[in-house]
Amino acid sequence: MGESTGRAGDKIGWNKLAGIVNFGLTKLRLRGIPVMVRKLQKADIDRVADIWLDTNVTAYSFISSQYWQNNFELVKELLLQATVYVYEQNQEIQG
Repeated sequence: MGESTGRAGDKIGWNKLAGIVNFGLTKLRLRGIPVMVRKLQKADIDRVADIWLDTNVTAYSFISSQYWQNNFELVKELLLQATVYVYEQNQEIQG
């Protein structure tokens, strides 16, 4: 797979990164700011669903926002059934 270049120019293989994430908890620093990637927890669902809604309304502006809002509760249920990882920065979910 591909590679990503870190802040110091170090190459990080995607397989290696995926292997770290599969352990369920990854803490690292991005531009000096602590970040973490971890599995979605039930307590995260409102924030993650809000990100989903905001992103879809913005990205698909040609589709009525009412469509996304009408599917909001269903998506929350489906997200809890899926394997989802969240990205935290300063203990706040960013994506």
